[in-house]
Amino acid sequence: MRRNKNELRYVGLIMEDIFTEFAKEVIRGVVNAAREQENIRLVLLVGRQNENKNVGEKQYIYKTVYNTIYHLEESCKFDGLILTLPNMWAVEKDSFGLERVSNYSKIPKVFVATRKENETTVNYDNEAGIRETIDYLVNSCGVRRICMLGGRTDNMDAMERKRIFKKCLEDNQIPYDESMYETADMSTGCTAEASRLLDRNPNTQAVFCVNDPTAVALYAELERRDLVPGKDVYVFGFDNTLASSSMVPPLASIGPKDETLGKRALETLLEKMDGKQVESVMLDTRLYGRASCPYDRYEYTIRELLNVDEAFIYRMFDDCFYRYKNEYFDSKDINLKRLFYEFISRMLYSMKRRYLSTEEFEEIGRLIDIFYDNGAMDYTDATKFLQCVERLQSAMNFLQKSVSTSNMNNRLFTRMKDRAILSLSSQWNKNASHVNAGRGVMQDFQIETTDFDRSGSNSVENIIRHFDKLGPKNAALYLYDEPVDFNPKGVTVFPDHLNLRCVTKAGTLYVIPPERQYCTIENIFQKKEIPTKCLGYVPFPVFFGSRIYGLMVCELTQDIPERGEYIVSMLSRVLYLNDMEVINSPAETEQMKRARQDKKKQEIFGQIAEGLASHYDIIYYVNSVSANYMEFKANNIYGNLVVQEEGRNFFEETRSNARKLVHSEDRDRIVTILSRDHMITALEDRKQYQADYRMVIEGKTQYARLTVTWGSDHVHFIIGVENVNEEVRREEEHVKALQMANDLARRDGLTGAKNITAYHEMEDALQKDMDAKAEDLVFAICICDINYLKHVNDTYGHKAGDEYIRSACKMIFEIFSHSPVFRVGGDEFAVIMRGSDYENRNRLLKKIRTKALENQRNNSGPVVASGIAVFDKKADHKVSEVFERADGIMYENKNHLKKLKAAEGE
Repeated sequence: MRRNKNELRYVGLIMEDIFTEFAKEVIRGVVNAAREQENIRLVLLVGRQNENKNVGEKQYIYKTVYNTIYHLEESCKFDGLILTLPNMWAVEKDSFGLERVSNYSKIPKVFVATRKENETTVNYDNEAGIRETIDYLVNSCGVRRICMLGGRTDNMDAMERKRIFKKCLEDNQIPYDESMYETADMSTGCTAEASRLLDRNPNTQAVFCVNDPTAVALYAELERRDLVPGKDVYVFGFDNTLASSSMVPPLASIGPKDETLGKRALETLLEKMDGKQVESVMLDTRLYGRASCPYDRYEYTIRELLNVDEAFIYRMFDDCFYRYKNEYFDSKDINLKRLFYEFISRMLYSMKRRYLSTEEFEEIGRLIDIFYDNGAMDYTDATKFLQCVERLQSAMNFLQKSVSTSNMNNRLFTRMKDRAILSLSSQWNKNASHVNAGRGVMQDFQIETTDFDRSGSNSVENIIRHFDKLGPKNAALYLYDEPVDFNPKGVTVFPDHLNLRCVTKAGTLYVIPPERQYCTIENIFQKKEIPTKCLGYVPFPVFFGSRIYGLMVCELTQDIPERGEYIVSMLSRVLYLNDMEVINSPAETEQMKRARQDKKKQEIFGQIAEGLASHYDIIYYVNSVSANYMEFKANNIYGNLVVQEEGRNFFEETRSNARKLVHSEDRDRIVTILSRDHMITALEDRKQYQADYRMVIEGKTQYARLTVTWGSDHVHFIIGVENVNEEVRREEEHVKALQMANDLARRDGLTGAKNITAYHEMEDALQKDMDAKAEDLVFAICICDINYLKHVNDTYGHKAGDEYIRSACKMIFEIFSHSPVFRVGGDEFAVIMRGSDYENRNRLLKKIRTKALENQRNNSGPVVASGIAVFDKKADHKVSEVFERADGIMYENKNHLKKLKAAEGE
């Protein structure tokens, strides 16, 4: 393609299955590296893994035809190729398709996550991360029983990881046998394999999952057994995909230490394209610890905090926002790393100076808001970040000597935590809105392009005129002069040219006139009419069954891996319907034509429903006047859709069924919705409406969604019913994750007590009751302070000091068992006493003081000074006044304990 240095260079990225999290990570890395170049355009050629003929004949044929996209690798003559084909040896045995890439020796190539002799490869150093993790579990956590949920035998990485797993166990003097390993298909669906592994190893302490999707299946099986990852069983995966951090609890995973596979692959390929000698690359890996296997690489030392060390703050950022270093940013983008340094360093300096002005406090808050407004949470996971903030906050509170400065810094930390949680929630809502909007647009396209009153080529022209309704903002539609009938068992000859029928640029549709449509296969990405500002393209084959109509070329965007194939499958169905509508019609008599059309009507309705069936489990086509209806059902999005049932009174029959099957709390609402008048009224000012409800089937609750829209004739309702159990589950997991993040933001990481943020919230709530003169407001505050912590730290080290703090907190928990306990400083705790603890406050105070005195005399446990103050309605106007009185009483007790110790020492 390229003629000289200044022209664009086209790089083909060849993959199998774009849907995997691993594939998305590779694409993201390549795209980030390409953004740093001025003359690179990417073309992503993605087929479907198809070496398994046991999936079913229709699925196998579908994937075989889909893989015709690989013909572009030969026709387009790329300047370089990146190939991500983990099961390369199986691919090379295939009778069609991917094995052909190895024949083009003149094209510079780099293979990613693929072992291939005499070729340039970029792979993970699997051993580094696996060894780090197993050494940590064995030597730091005392784990001895570790199992592995493995991968396919045709996947080289899976076999390599098994070999390393076995070696690491043996190096740690842990005997290995095959009962500790289970082969799986490396997907989220391998729950049966996970079950077998756990059945054979009921006492396992840790499980290594060969990749992150496999861990999803293991999580499901652990949940079924009431086991919690990270508490009952340590779990860690591989690849550190985005999905790993959104699992509940977040999954610890091994991933690239410094750079990603995709980024390094493109950099290596470009060197090769420039004629340089390059070697194969092994990228270092490391464990990214999360809740399923907690692991921290760094500790915050007092020296680093007091010195406000720049390298320390940047290290903290890199540890938390580990994805940021691999992203591409231009001069217009805000440098989040530098911004993080700005507000963290100012907070540390205020601690060191013991002073923070109101103006500086407000400025730091503004910088924190800018940090989040520019997408900081896109580069980390909530749990890890919140734990990092909590550790830093606890360390600063321990060192801080100014109460006012400490309070302002703690409120800044609260702001950071709350903004993090808000960012996650906003992103989830945005994604959900995007999905719902896409559904509506796709239904509009289906309705507009299946009006068969048009005949001949006009029907295709109608599709062209509504092409923009498919969704992609930048895309092009190429069609052959005549459809190509593909023969999977024979030789299929593809035309050497196509016709560019239309394009969308920034969402605007442009229909290409006939004189500018002709284009050779070689130039489909260079034709000047297609959007030229795109960094990359993804071509998809447009086909139905074995009938191939052409290609749809979409801009390479973040959502295309999720939506592309579905969009093109909808376009393909509509083209097929229109194709079938015009065959053999001109010479028919009027009577024959009418008979054919009557017969065709049922097929048309079925095909329309089949197009919508990717969303719905059942579809009803209901006459709004007569109430006659047809019910359609499809087994899957690629299979045939059949008429399940026909009836005479949809409204009466469905309302009768609803009274039997719909959950009692939703029944009356759904019965009302399932009426003709209600549907007509609801659709007066909108294209569709939806209703979510619950059904009870065989004693189990199932979540469903009903969607109603008008047919193109405005006489028939098209009513779709879909099972949304998975969507509800994801939403519940999202809420659970937010609750977990919110809990982490208000819980001290070292002791498990509530933190200073939670205390301020409780203080605010009490203050509101005080200001409102609440008659029933009674409470007391107990302040506890740990004696001799500095001596423990200086003598035995900070780990011993941490254990001393934990044991002191445990003692406070046990005594004030019915009250919330807050860690409000490094060695200081506050207890808000109400109810039974308030009534028994004097007894509890005596108990904790007696225990502290015993521990001091016997040198057998933590020594905790304590003091209680009771809220006085007449004298107290602020909660802080009660706190300060309790603090003063505690210091009296603290000094008393020290005098006793000194006297005993004498």
